[in-house]
Amino acid sequence: MRASLSLGLALVVPLLGACGGDDASSTPAGTDSTGSSGLAGDGTTSTGAAVSSSGADSSSGADEPTTVDPTTGPPPPPQLCSLEAVDPRADPSVVEMGDEEGLLPTVIGEALLRNCGCHYSDDPDVAVDYLSDAVLINTWDDFHVPFVGVFPMGYEDRLVWEATRVRVVDQMPVPMPSVECDVEGEDGVITEADKAVFEAWFDAGAPDGASFEYVERAPAQPRALRMR
Repeated sequence: MRASLSLGLALVVPLLGACGGDDASSTPAGTDSTGSSGLAGDGTTSTGAAVSSSGADSSSGADEPTTVDPTTGPPPPPQLCSLEAVDPRADPSVVEMGDEEGLLPTVIGEALLRNCGCHYSDDPDVAVDYLSDAVLINTWDDFHVPFVGVFPMGYEDRLVWEATRVRVVDQMPVPMPSVECDVEGEDGVITEADKAVFEAWFDAGAPDGASFEYVERAPAQPRALRMR
């Protein structure tokens, strides 16, 4: 009888150790201690590492999409370039205008504020700060000093307004407003109406507010076909 009991205990003890022991080797690979697969609802393991569908660890970023290199990628989308748009906190009185001698004509000053905002902002967050540049366009006098800019080339013996005309009206060799600028309702960097204002002023020799009266030009009408 005792021999039979001893034999029974010898068989039961190993079975209990195999079913409920704390040995880590008893937990199958790829599961946690609860017997789950170790995948959370977001597709990560219980440690937070991402797992691909093939079971490989993708946390190295090998499959992540590449980003556009800002030095070779597409240019930024067009933006409005008025002073109000590029720097709402700026004081528009930075452009000295009025219908008096020695001031920019009001119609010109307003056109400058609508199109040349980057030239009048000293906010470093604005695309460009031109206030420290050699060529200023804040006052009437600024347009009547020798041009010392880069574009257009060969204008060292000409006045600022003459060089500005090439950039704004002729849009050569580098257009102004900048190619990154945009206008609402029309294609291009400046409206036809504002371009006509500048062209009339330049054609008159860029006079001051007391000497310039802008007459808006009627839009060109298509010529009627003559019947023979």
